[in-house]
Amino acid sequence: MIDRLDRRLVAVMLTDMVGYTALMQADERVGLDKRDRYMSALQSHHDAFGGTIVQRLGDGSLSMFPSSLGAVLAAVAIQRELAAHEVPVRIGVHVGEVIVEPERLTGDAVNIAARIESFAVPGGVMVSDSAYDQIKNRSDVDVVGLGRFRLKNVGRPFELYAVSADGIVVPDPWTLEGKGERFASLPSNLPDPGGPLVGRADDLTSLAELAREHRVVTITGPGGVGKTRIAIELGRLLAPQFLDGVAFIALADITEPGDFLPALADALDVKEAEGRTLGEGIATLIGDKKALLLLDNLEQVVSAASQVAELATTCPGLRIVTTSRTPLRIAAEWEYPLAPLALPPSSDPDSIESLMAYPAVALFVERARTIKGSFELTPENAGTVAAVCRRLDGLPLALELAAARLRLLSPEALLERL
Repeated sequence: MIDRLDRRLVAVMLTDMVGYTALMQADERVGLDKRDRYMSALQSHHDAFGGTIVQRLGDGSLSMFPSSLGAVLAAVAIQRELAAHEVPVRIGVHVGEVIVEPERLTGDAVNIAARIESFAVPGGVMVSDSAYDQIKNRSDVDVVGLGRFRLKNVGRPFELYAVSADGIVVPDPWTLEGKGERFASLPSNLPDPGGPLVGRADDLTSLAELAREHRVVTITGPGGVGKTRIAIELGRLLAPQFLDGVAFIALADITEPGDFLPALADALDVKEAEGRTLGEGIATLIGDKKALLLLDNLEQVVSAASQVAELATTCPGLRIVTTSRTPLRIAAEWEYPLAPLALPPSSDPDSIESLMAYPAVALFVERARTIKGSFELTPENAGTVAAVCRRLDGLPLALELAAARLRLLSPEALLERL
């Protein structure tokens, strides 16, 4: 028997006007006016981008487009027009096979699009991973990853994305609610950095790129160079890309290799279980999650490197950033030596401005001001401050501790005591 059903691979769009029923109960004239604007915007932008409205559902619509690009561009145009008239609408887009009938679409793709639309927020456009695959290399469309979701009555997990454009609402992924749930995440427990990161912009950019490309990145350097501080800032920077969690594990108090996995399990809330090792429990928790582990002071148990390597190999979506005075020397590792902050030369600086351009001086002055609000770099103390920074070799921890002593000492007295 020949299958004469009209099957097509299309981009399915679901839209929904939020609060329409309540608005009609409060003021029918206003409700009808907003609904008419909504339907008018739908029609005009479907016409402009090659879409077909298959069903109008009172306060919603079901439509299809030949491609995700057309659907997303239409959705953005619809939201921008409706935002000007304060018409709150949610839009979801998914790509899949449907059966096209004269006045309806059927198939799993329609149900999935409806689930995705349920997670959207008013003024926003949410797309599935299959829709994202068609637009991810387009320079004219930006999206933000929202994490992995289990959609109600749908077999496989989905990565969901929000379109990011002028006038389009991008939701906080941690507050999303809809027909399904986010996958369980690792505990995100980044410490409070305690102040701005000074003089490390280039290092941070380089480390972020390395962490995206390599499974294990080790930040190496002497004690006090700022490895922990930049690791925390790196976690904050990369958190939107690792929505299954960014976990910080402090290992400074761990001295025995056998204590590494228990410390990691405790931080990730993995319990002992019969028939599996702690390592297996940790690997099961992480699975294929897109997560980031920050292992701080790993030099305390550098012999646990093989366990780090096994975890990186077992969990494909995991990235591990470690801080250590020495590299781990495992195959997956990329070492990033962190240098002290740049110092001014011993010759007299040309100006206060040129001296402040050196990160070591900028950090010292910034921390000094938090201790003593009246502190300023002046022509009288500039040379002394520069000498203090050189004496301390540009090490951030030493600079911060020295700046704290300005509560009682002048810069000149501080230099004499170093």
